[in-house]
Amino acid sequence: MKQLETQNEYPVAVMCKALEVSRSGYYAWRDRPPSARARTDERLGVAIRAAHTASRQTYGTRRVHAELRAQGFAAGRDRIGRLRRQMGLRCRQKRRFKVTTDSNHTLPVADNLLQQRFEADMRFSLVRVRENAESIALYRGEADEERSLRAAFGRIYSTWLDFMKYTKRLTGLTAFYGQAASVFPIVVAAPLTFSTMKL
Repeated sequence: MKQLETQNEYPVAVMCKALEVSRSGYYAWRDRPPSARARTDERLGVAIRAAHTASRQTYGTRRVHAELRAQGFAAGRDRIGRLRRQMGLRCRQKRRFKVTTDSNHTLPVADNLLQQRFEADMRFSLVRVRENAESIALYRGEADEERSLRAAFGRIYSTWLDFMKYTKRLTGLTAFYGQAASVFPIVVAAPLTFSTMKL
């Protein structure tokens, strides 16, 4: 009503009649100083906006309430939530991570002929889980993340086993070649040596 009066759109008498209030009551309300609660709400609003900015717009009502309580403000969580809504403050939530890989299928899987290493994927998954821990907990995605990390670790373990198997073969072949290289010339030269020897 104050805004309409300052914009000079409607006379005060018409607005009072439409809202069924007396003109004297309206003027008394308009000129009345802010109540103690309104003044406290203003101070709280400043503190709420400061906490909201300091948290990089990530704190919700509960964490803002805890922050203000630590600063000495005595206000309930519902009141802080109401003031946040009035100021249009909302926390920025990270988007929920969506798993797009379906490892539980019966389709044929190609052999890992390139001997890919999955350590980088595992490291990335661990960093992603650490950065999105709050969102994962909020959406109760711990079981999905655990399955995903176990699958990533399983790929690393499987690749490591393959690597060790091929390393074992290569080591055996190299050792055999090293031994054969030292014995082979003797075996080849022995008949010629013995045949030329005079008894």
